[in-house]
Amino acid sequence: MRWARRADGFFLVASLAAGSLFVFLTPPFQVPDEPVHFYRAFALAEGHLTAERWQGRIGAELPASVPALFELFADVPFHPERRVAPGAFAAARALELDPDRRQFVDFPAAAAYTVVPYLPQAAGIALGRLVGAPPLVLFYLARLANLLVASLLTWLALRCLPSYRWLAVLVALAPMALFQRASVSADALTLAAAFLFAASVAGPAFSAAGALGRRQLATLTLSAAVFCLSKAAYLPLLLTPLLVPRARFPRGRRVPALLVYGAVTGLALLVAVLNARSVDLPFRPGAGVDPDRQIAESVAEPLRFLGVVAGDWIENAPRFAAELIGRLGWLDTPLPFWLLAAYALALLALAAVDSSPELDVGPWQRAFLAALVAGTLVMISASQYALWTPVGAAFIEGTQGRHFLPVVPVAIWVFHIRRWASLIPGDRRARLTALVCVLALAATAFVLIRRYYL
Repeated sequence: MRWARRADGFFLVASLAAGSLFVFLTPPFQVPDEPVHFYRAFALAEGHLTAERWQGRIGAELPASVPALFELFADVPFHPERRVAPGAFAAARALELDPDRRQFVDFPAAAAYTVVPYLPQAAGIALGRLVGAPPLVLFYLARLANLLVASLLTWLALRCLPSYRWLAVLVALAPMALFQRASVSADALTLAAAFLFAASVAGPAFSAAGALGRRQLATLTLSAAVFCLSKAAYLPLLLTPLLVPRARFPRGRRVPALLVYGAVTGLALLVAVLNARSVDLPFRPGAGVDPDRQIAESVAEPLRFLGVVAGDWIENAPRFAAELIGRLGWLDTPLPFWLLAAYALALLALAAVDSSPELDVGPWQRAFLAALVAGTLVMISASQYALWTPVGAAFIEGTQGRHFLPVVPVAIWVFHIRRWASLIPGDRRARLTALVCVLALAATAFVLIRRYYL
C-alpha cells in the first residue's frame, strides 16, 4: 500500500530537516544533562572508554575550552525569564580548542552509561578534530551525528513495522523525541534502539505471515543489546520476543534461538550493570542519596515502595504526559496547552485506527505485554528512587516524561484493535498525520525562538 510505504520516507525527511533546524535553533547545552553528555562523548572521542577518578571525582581530563564553552550558556537553564546573552555566540565562535591546556571535568551521571549511546556523538567530534574544528563546531557536529544515526535507525524500524507506521511516526516526531534526537543526549540512541527492537518483534509475533528469519533475528538481538547497553532500566521489555510463536523462528527452533538471544542480551546487561556499579559516587552529594541502602530498604518493604511508586504516578501523571509530548529546555520551556492536547488526541486516534486487520494480538499476548510495560514503568521509577531520591522518602525525585518514550513502541501493541483499521482511509490517515507533525514542529520552533532569543 502506497500510503504505508510513505511513512518511513516522510519520517526520515521530516526528522533530518526539522532536526537540523532544532540542532542550531536550540542554544548549546539547553537539553537536559547535555553538558555531561558532551563531556562523556568528547572523552570517548579522545579514546577514554571509561571515566577516570581523580581526588574523589569521576570524569576525564579534557581541553579547558570544552567546559569554557558551557560556561558561556550556563546561566540560561532553569531561568525561563533569561535569554541567550547577545555576546554568547560571538564568544563561543572565538573560542579555540587549545588541546594542550586541559582540566579535569566531572560527569558521574554520564559515566554510569556504557560508551554505546555516545558512539555517534564521539564520531562527530573525532571527525571535527581531524580538521581542527573549534569547540562550538565540535558541539554541533556531535548533535548532527546523533541526529543522523538515530534518524536512520528509526527509519529502518518504520520499514520493519507491519502496522502502526503512522502512529510510530507521530511518536518519533513528537517535539520531545525530536528535541532529544537533535541533541548530544544519550536518549537519542536509546529511543531509536527501542523502535527497532519493537518493530523486529511485532511482525513475527502478531502476523500469521510473519517469520523471524536469521536476518530478522540478528536485527532483533543487536537492537536489544544496544537498547540494554544504552539504558538498563528498560530490562523487562527484553522479554518481548517470548511472544513469537515457535513456528515463526528459523526452522521452528525457538529454544536455541532464544538461548542465543538471551546470551547476547545477558552479556549486554552484565556490561551495563558493571559499568554502572563502577561509578559508586552519589549523583547528588549532600542530598541524602544512597542507592545501595535505598534498594535494600525497598526490597525489605516492597509494599511500601510500590505505594510510593503508585502515589508518584497518580500525582504526576498529567506532568509525565505533557513532558512525554514535549517540555523543552531543562524542563523550563513548556509547549502551549492547545498543542499538547491536539497531539495527545492525534496519538489516541491513531492508536485506534492505524492498525491492521491482518494482525492479531491475542489475549495472552496483550496481557503479557501489559505486564512487561507495567514492570518497566516500575523499573524506571525504581531507578530514579535509588539514584536521585533521599533514602526512605515518601516521594520520587527525578522521573520525567521523556523517560517513558522508549516504552511507547512496545506499549502501543497492547491497544491494537483490528476492527477499526478501516475507519479512516490510509491516504487520509497519512495526510492528517503529516499535517499534525508539520504544524506541531513549526509551533515548537516558534516556542524555542521565543524562549531563547526574543
